[in-house]
Amino acid sequence: MGSSGVISGSMESDQPQAIAELWNIIFGFIKPISLKCALDLGILDEIGNHGQPMTLSQLHSALSLPHSKKSHLSRLMRILSHFGLIHVQTCPSVGSEVMYDLTPTSLLLTNKEGSLNLLPFILLILDGLKHIMIKPYLCMGDWFKQEDKDKQTMPFEMAHNCSLWEMLSQNSKLNEMFNSAMVSSCRIFPDVITKSGGNIFMGIESLVDVGGGTGTLAKAIAMNYPHVKCTVLDLPHVVQGFENDDIVKFDSGDMFNFIPPADAVLLKWILHCWGDEDCIKILKQCKEAISSTEAGGKVIIVEAVVGYTSANVSEEPQLLFDMVMLSGTRGAERDEQEWKSLFNRAGFSSHKIVHTVGFLGVISGSMESDQPQAIAELWNIIFGFIKPISLKCALDLGILDEIGNHGQPMTLSQLHSALSLPHSKKSHLSRLMRILSHFGLIHVQTCPSVGSEVMYDLTPTSLLLTNKEGSLNLLPFILLILDGLKHIMIKPYLCMGDWFKQEDNDKQTPFEMLNNCSLWAMTSQNSKLNEMFNNAMISTCGIFTDVITKSGGNIFMGIESLVDVGGGPGTLAKAIAMNYPHVKCTVLDLPHVVQGFESDDIVKFVSGDMFNFIPPADAVLLKWILHCWGDEDCIKILKQCKEAISSTEAGGKVIIVETVVGYTSANVSEEPQLLFDMVMLTGTGGAERDEQEWKSLFNRAGFSSHKIVHTVGFLSIMEVYP
Repeated sequence: MGSSGVISGSMESDQPQAIAELWNIIFGFIKPISLKCALDLGILDEIGNHGQPMTLSQLHSALSLPHSKKSHLSRLMRILSHFGLIHVQTCPSVGSEVMYDLTPTSLLLTNKEGSLNLLPFILLILDGLKHIMIKPYLCMGDWFKQEDKDKQTMPFEMAHNCSLWEMLSQNSKLNEMFNSAMVSSCRIFPDVITKSGGNIFMGIESLVDVGGGTGTLAKAIAMNYPHVKCTVLDLPHVVQGFENDDIVKFDSGDMFNFIPPADAVLLKWILHCWGDEDCIKILKQCKEAISSTEAGGKVIIVEAVVGYTSANVSEEPQLLFDMVMLSGTRGAERDEQEWKSLFNRAGFSSHKIVHTVGFLGVISGSMESDQPQAIAELWNIIFGFIKPISLKCALDLGILDEIGNHGQPMTLSQLHSALSLPHSKKSHLSRLMRILSHFGLIHVQTCPSVGSEVMYDLTPTSLLLTNKEGSLNLLPFILLILDGLKHIMIKPYLCMGDWFKQEDNDKQTPFEMLNNCSLWAMTSQNSKLNEMFNNAMISTCGIFTDVITKSGGNIFMGIESLVDVGGGPGTLAKAIAMNYPHVKCTVLDLPHVVQGFESDDIVKFVSGDMFNFIPPADAVLLKWILHCWGDEDCIKILKQCKEAISSTEAGGKVIIVETVVGYTSANVSEEPQLLFDMVMLTGTGGAERDEQEWKSLFNRAGFSSHKIVHTVGFLSIMEVYP
């Protein structure tokens, strides 16, 4: 829905969009968390088993969730729909309720017979025995700074003191999860390879599937092309228990030491797990295996070729998987030149990319037309946490400040030197910069004067995180969310599934469920967290200062006094008072917030609780206050506001700066609104509301009318009248 107008002022034209993009990045972890919550609750299976679209009431009943969670379930379904996991439709026969159905993406996570099911892969990443697969990302900044003595240590090894492969060989439960995940992902390829018309199997009588696990793909090849004798080679703990038959033979061994002779060797999602030198060793073993046959043979490789994707599929999954490889395996996703270099160094004479399906360089086949795109979208969702993690790594290393302080674009060599990183990390820094560029945090450009090296510069989005004098700096907010004293703000999201199933005795939030106290209680008791929280709120104040104070003054016409409720240190109140001297400004906030702030001729500070009393004024300002509270609490606050403005002769109004879901300015999607709704659901018990929901609150609080004055970015200014 469009806005009714945009406030004029000094906010740069691209800044609202940049702010929205920044929120999308830092709250990227909400994508996989929302999916994990849906899986924990059984939402996708319930809709799939129902056989037709379901209403909210039907779904809520089928899931046996407490009555108090029905409205929250609606909010979860709304964001799942935005992420492409749920299709929302209307049906006159069920009245005003919408109906929910699965999409090609969510169908990939159900047990529909004969269909691809990637659920085991998702559970490995998002659950994996207490998040074994996610923890390494949290130490990437430290890993970049550490010199590799033997060039073997990766973030996974730093976090767990062993490699992924060592852990799999030692942990039977994790090994089982990993094998199940590989089997499920393996099913992406059989149709693609086996039903491609058989061109890649012409002249081939024998094939070795290296790292073929349980033989899913080898069996499919053997069944479709009986003339091809298939062998699976994998490590002993992988193939243990699998018996040879007339279709597939299982060999126990190590691809670094020996690969059985065959006309063709198949490597599917193998090489991206290994560094260049290890890849060359594997490829040389492949060359030895096919050279010993009369046919001469070939190696068939199914991997991402960065920059090669089929229609409607971005390269984002390729770059996300590159971070997965960087974190866990010492491997990489490579572009064609990097692949060519490996092949040449291993002694191969030529190569060709036969086909590209989705984000993988593979053979074409009968895969459903929408499935490659659905698979890519699913990877983008489950690896959504890589967005904020990559940003956090850049902040830990000081990348943005270094480029900003340099005053002009920097080459990789200049940046690597300025950051004082170990020499062994230079190529990895390049990969980090590549994905930061994809996320819109780094601008990449070429410059003939520096040769073949690209140059890196900041973007409007990353400029929001630097200390450029006079500019908006949202870094304190980002640090609160992504760091916040050992991830206090993130951990509650991990228990959302359990929270949905629990009846609310006292309207408990996931934050309260995890910490046994509310966010507000914790900030009042924890001075360090309170300081971080206040700094974060001060930083976001800058978003609103230009918007409100330089809007032409219309909202301040006829106003002589104003109370900024929850105004913290008075940043916005001072800006209003300085720009409109006729308005006497007061800040009302809790005692531990305003403690130490002294009143002066510009702003008066009052210690108090907005639920009990708001000082009389012509106008009351509520900025990002009501979205922190549930409906009943909002009504209590609004009634106090009405009492405050009704006691003045002017009659007054309440000025509210909040999200109105569905109202955004041009070039800004509603995604930040829906992400913040999940933030409120998890941390405060509040909500982001659409206009009808706001209208209901205003009416119930006794107000006669309201209007949306302006919309900037994903925020709107509303005036509410008694």
